[in-house]
Amino acid sequence: MAKNYQVMSNGTFLIKAPVQALENELAKQGAAKRQALDCFILAEELSYANQNAEAGEAYEKSIGIFPSMSAFLNRGNVLFISGRIVEAHQSYFHGQALAEKKQNKWFESAFISNIGHLYYSEGNSDKAIEYFNQALPILKETWETKEVTAILLGILQKMEGIYNQQKDLALAIECLQQALLLFRETGGHSGTAKCLNNLGLILVTRKEYDQALDSFREALAIFRKLGSRANEAEQLGNLGSVYRDLAKNDLALEHYSESLAIFKEIGHELGIANQIGNIGYILFKEGDYYSALTYFQQAEKLYLKLGVASRAEMTRKNIDNLVTIML
Repeated sequence: MAKNYQVMSNGTFLIKAPVQALENELAKQGAAKRQALDCFILAEELSYANQNAEAGEAYEKSIGIFPSMSAFLNRGNVLFISGRIVEAHQSYFHGQALAEKKQNKWFESAFISNIGHLYYSEGNSDKAIEYFNQALPILKETWETKEVTAILLGILQKMEGIYNQQKDLALAIECLQQALLLFRETGGHSGTAKCLNNLGLILVTRKEYDQALDSFREALAIFRKLGSRANEAEQLGNLGSVYRDLAKNDLALEHYSESLAIFKEIGHELGIANQIGNIGYILFKEGDYYSALTYFQQAEKLYLKLGVASRAEMTRKNIDNLVTIML
């Protein structure tokens, strides 16, 4: 049976049932088969045309004729996409109960995964994590197609974000490492580099600087091969900040300056402002107060131009502190 999924505008991967899935469910249902299938096919056509309200009604008619896991799953999806969260929950829960009754692991994994995304959309991180942790082993056990990789990655990246927010950095790292393995297996170079960036940032928080340097360096090498100049500059800045934290000011200045040159080359003004401020900080640490003041003033001016009030305010505090020292 062909497996399928649909992607929401925010990048969420929702598992959906293809027509073949319902045909399999209806194989022994006699006359009910044609009517339920016709309504399901109509609903699919309406869903592809983004007529979600009409699609939901057609799926509901199919369910009224024959309560199928396929229709419950896809109806939940169009309700979810339409923002009808309570109804989406109900459709998924009905379908999940049916899947458990029929001991159908594929559908069970689909409902559990989608319910996790639904809780995530509501900001209910604890329930999202609960369902994602249930879904992962079943998905790995049940799915055999390459489609599972995209679905697993979507779950792992959300889990990493939740664990990071909850300051459970060990579990966040575990999710990133699993995602890295999948990206590397499938040749997803950009995804690999982004995971390495996120891993490096967490390692910095844990003060595991040597490992953070390794992550940022590998990400830098990948982004250079991809020709992604902005991401290359970002990784150079990240490396500079690790060297700053290690009090290796020469290396920090070298990497910040290289990052600044790339941001100037591509006209990335926020990146320019950030690296000017970073260079100012290193010059301050080195005792070159007049040069540091010049850099801080440039950064503040650019932040104000860009409307980045919080960073402009932070830079103003650095200027005020520096002026006090210089008096």
